[in-house]
Amino acid sequence: MSHTGIKQLTLTHFRSYAYARLQCDSRPVIITGPNGAGKTNILEAISYLNPGRGLRSAKLQDCLYQAPNQLPQQILPTIWGVAAQIDHQGSPLDVGTSYSLTAGEQEGRRLMRLQQRPCQQQEILNYIRLIWLTPQMDRLFIDGGTARRKFLDRLVYLTDPLHATRVQKYEHVTRERLKILKSSWHQDTLWLDSLEQQMAELSVAIVDARLQTLAKLMQAENWALGLFPKANLSLSGEIETLMQQHSFVIAEEHLQMLFRQQRLQDQQSGRTTTGAHRSHFTVIFIDKNQPAELCSTGEQKALLLSIVMAACRLQALRHEGAPIVLLDEVVAHLDTQRRAHLFAEILNLKLQVWITGTDPDIFYDFGDQAQYFKIAESTIARYN
Repeated sequence: MSHTGIKQLTLTHFRSYAYARLQCDSRPVIITGPNGAGKTNILEAISYLNPGRGLRSAKLQDCLYQAPNQLPQQILPTIWGVAAQIDHQGSPLDVGTSYSLTAGEQEGRRLMRLQQRPCQQQEILNYIRLIWLTPQMDRLFIDGGTARRKFLDRLVYLTDPLHATRVQKYEHVTRERLKILKSSWHQDTLWLDSLEQQMAELSVAIVDARLQTLAKLMQAENWALGLFPKANLSLSGEIETLMQQHSFVIAEEHLQMLFRQQRLQDQQSGRTTTGAHRSHFTVIFIDKNQPAELCSTGEQKALLLSIVMAACRLQALRHEGAPIVLLDEVVAHLDTQRRAHLFAEILNLKLQVWITGTDPDIFYDFGDQAQYFKIAESTIARYN
């Protein structure tokens, strides 16, 4: 197996940290401290080393440093940065991201860097891949399809980095089509035809990547957590049905026809009726033959953790480097047996998992096979 781990993490003007540097090795990283100390901020900073809006899905400007007790009239920093040195297949590699908000801008710009040079966000996925669970994700099975699809797509990123590019491009092209439909340019059928062709091709490619990932996750040998509930994972929708009945080329042609037929409907509703963003990702708790949304809160948490760990095991077995896992306040909700089993699996797969919690005692089973940090008032101290 090849492994990726963060060796050094540096935060500048990020959330509660004016500046912080953390040195570590490839073992699991345990971060403890009281609520509000800044533990989640560390994990959120790491999450920005991959494409997307991070584990909180926050506005980038909300991550700018603000000092404790800062007065409203005091000037906030206009840039934050996250830099990491990672061990990629035995070699050091520098990755980083930064955000800057200049005068007159409302949203600002985020940049990614690889070995000190600017790079595309998706390029980073060739070297570091992240997956996470947070308390906010406890409602994943209840809140609807969008959150579930985003979770699934992040699982796909682990095995197929190009998927991030496809999803980003699909979202862009879909927005462009809607913009044209709402404008006076909507009679430009050649332009719309071109966009809809791209949407059809991207939709089929996105759904195919999702289906391939689900098939791999469903392989029995990838479910290593015996004490965790096993899940049946499936994807359904109009595109999925088309792809089952026809070749990809025919499915794309049919989609293009649907997009053309739905122009007036989409113009009036202001949203796209058909596409990869309409797929239904379903999780069934196998032992009870029950949809995840009908399971107890504890069962839902365990299902999510089981899926994430299956994805990690899949990557490790493919010899492509297991992802870095971020678990924010997740372990405290597990019973003693499941917690011990999770820790054993983390060590077995040699994962660098960053875990937060308020009680250091619940990490006792890791012993000296993990590294421990305490945070108090956004000050980090190592204690092993």
